Amino acid sequence: MRNGIALTFAVLLAACGGARPLVRDASSREIAAPSEGRARVVLALPGAYRDVISVVDERGQYVGQLAQRTFTTLEVEPGTRRFYALVGASAYVVGGTVEAGRTYWVVAETAGFGRPLRWMAWAPTCSEDPTARLSGVRAVEPDPDADRAALDRALGNVPQRILEADRELERMPEAQRAERVLQPACVPGAETAPPAAPEPTETEPATAQ
Repeated sequence: MRNGIALTFAVLLAACGGARPLVRDASSREIAAPSEGRARVVLALPGAYRDVISVVDERGQYVGQLAQRTFTTLEVEPGTRRFYALVGASAYVVGGTVEAGRTYWVVAETAGFGRPLRWMAWAPTCSEDPTARLSGVRAVEPDPDADRAALDRALGNVPQRILEADRELERMPEAQRAERVLQPACVPGAETAPPAAPEPTETEPATAQ
C-alpha cells in the first residue's frame, strides 16, 4: 500500500512537470515531543507548489526534501540553528536559537503560480492546533536508497547557496528578518519572550556532507 501511494504521487508530480522528490512516506504522521535534551523542527509545504525544495542545515548537511503538500520532522541539538530551502536557483533561510524540549515550525508558502517562495518561521499559539494546517498533507522522510547523484544535482554548490541566502537575509528590513526567526510553538503554561532578529553571519559554511 505504501509503495502504491508513493508511486502514484511520483506519477502525478511528473505529470505536472516537477522533479521527483528523493523521499518516501514516513512511518508515522505523529509529531511527537522531542527526545530528552533535543528540540524538534517541523518543515512543511502544505500548499501546491511545482518544484521540489531541498533543505540543508547551517553546516550544509542535507536534512530532507519537500514536495507539494508534504511535511517532515527532525530532531536537533539545542543551540543556534539555520535551515536553508534550496529550490531552482534560489535559496532561503530561517534560523534562530532552539531550546531543548520545544518544537519549532518552518513553513513554505507561495502567493500563486510564478510567485517567489516564502520560507517562514511559524509559532503556533496555544489557541491553534498546528496539525490542522497539515490536513491532507503527506508525512515524508529522506529515502536512504535515493540516487546520490540526483541529490547532488538538486543541492548544487551548497556553501555558495548558503552564503547567498545569508547575504539576502542581511539585506532584509528588520520586520522581514523577524519573520524568519525560529520561535517555539506554544506549550500551555510556558512563557516565551519574543525572539530578536538573527544577527548577520560572516562565517563561510562547511561543504555539504
